[in-house]
Order: sequence, then C-alpha cells, then structure tokens
Amino acid sequence: CNDFAAARNFALEQATALGATWAVTVDTDERIITDRASAWKELDRFPDGVGEVRASDKMGTYTKERFIRLPARGHWGWATHECFVRNEGIWAEGISGIRFDELTKTKAQYARKLDRDRVILEQMTSADPSDGRAAYYLGQTYYSLDEKALAAVEYRRCAALIDWDEQAGFAMYRAAECFYALGRNDEGFATAVDGLRYSARIPELPWIAALTSYQLGNMLTAIGWAHMSIAIGESDGAGHHLLRSHLRDLLGVYDGPWDVLRFAYRAIGNEAEANRAEKRYEAAKSKREAKLGYHRPGIPNLPVRR
Repeated sequence: CNDFAAARNFALEQATALGATWAVTVDTDERIITDRASAWKELDRFPDGVGEVRASDKMGTYTKERFIRLPARGHWGWATHECFVRNEGIWAEGISGIRFDELTKTKAQYARKLDRDRVILEQMTSADPSDGRAAYYLGQTYYSLDEKALAAVEYRRCAALIDWDEQAGFAMYRAAECFYALGRNDEGFATAVDGLRYSARIPELPWIAALTSYQLGNMLTAIGWAHMSIAIGESDGAGHHLLRSHLRDLLGVYDGPWDVLRFAYRAIGNEAEANRAEKRYEAAKSKREAKLGYHRPGIPNLPVRR
C-alpha cells in the first residue's frame, strides 16, 4: 500500500503471532554487521525495550531502531523515512558491537527512490500539513532532486512545526543553504540569522550567514559571523560539549568558517589574519577528513565572489 510503516507493523504482528521474542528490522539495502558473537548477548539488557544500531561510517552518530522486543511496545510511524514510536516509558538503547551498513545505490536506483519518496511525502504533507517531520524529509527529497526553491519552503515549514530544537535549527540551515546555492544571498542570510532563534548550537547557521555576507560584499560582517561559527564548532570551539545528533554538515562544523576568513581578511587587506586563517583552515580540513572521512559536496569554497 506504498506505506513502509504499515509493512513493518504487519511484520511485527506476524512475528509475535509466531511466538518470536525479538524482531530484527533490516531494509533490503542494509546489512547488520558484527565482529564478535558475544555482541548478541547485549540483547539480554533489554527486557522490554528497543535496541538501536549505529551506522558503520566514521561519523558514528546515525542510529536506527533495528532490534525490537516482542510483543512490541510501540509501532512504526510515517509511510517513508519511518521510525519506531515507543510507548510511554519504553527506552531505546544502543547495542555495542553491532552496526548496520547501507549498500551503494546505482543512479537509477537512487532516482527511483527519490521519485517514490516524493509521491509519498507530498501525500503525507497534504493529508497532515502540521507534520514537521514529513516536511523535513520532503525538503530533503526536493533538495536531492535539485529543486532547491521547493526544498527551502519545506525546510522552513519544518522549523516552524517541529518540537525538536536541533532539527528546527538544522532545517533553517538547510533552507539558507538552498538560498545560497540559488544565489539569493539576502534571503539566505536572513534565514540563517532567523534560524538561531530555534537553536544556538548549530555552527552551520553562522557559517552560512558568513558565506552569504561574503557574497554580498560585507566582509566585516562575514568575519564576525565566521568567528561566531568557530566558537561553537568542533574544530576550535565548544562544539564537542554541545550534544548533536547525526544532523550536521561537517564543512560548517569544521573548516567552513576558516575558509570564509582566509578570503574575507585578504579582501580587506589584513594579510596577517588571512595567513593565520589559511593555516587554521588546512588544519581543520585535515581534522575533518582524517577523523570523519566525510565530505558532502554542495557548497563551494570561496576563491571568488559571485
């Protein structure tokens, strides 16, 4: 019925009817990985809860509910990008020694997934305009389809609806990023600054404010916002103490703001600070790449202003 949560709930019902004590949920493009047999004993710690499994990438912050004690104390929700909604008082804990991985999709497979998700998410947001989570994933889908103007609308709608401050702030960052990519820097700047009222622990927001200020020719403003981003980032700031989930753009968390500074300082003739920023940029970039091995293309560096 084009509803993945419904399919998963049906599976839970069937597993319970068969007398199973655990359900293991694995998508067809996923693999559960463990390097030690004793890892399965971790399940004994969950008398009535849910076991979460971390992704196998180097970020290690992305988790999914993959082990559910039966009968299930909750249900799967959302027709796509589904998640397990636990009953009140039921906890989810991470299982050490077990992780999951996703198989690489071909371009054709990824295109089919995006087209499918678009149809489902548009139906969901039409049926329930107050669903901020669905709005976020519709924004993600539009972004991946390179429909950034539509994506920005959905990201902003998510921020206005969602209760989770981090997702609201990050959604505003993604909206600002869309405006930046479209060359609508005034809107990008305003959206980034507005995003800080949702969350003050998202360094990507002052980073995109710095990027758009630079593109608008406001060098001193760009420098100020870049330093603000660095202060709450993870390369040279307090970011490690500000709890974050997997919602992040590591360019903004690490080397992005130093990238702005090396060009902005040079634009105002401050070669000493530009050279210092250049060194910090290279160090932060190396730290990101060596520690996390991750780069999401999309926002270019700044050798010239548009």
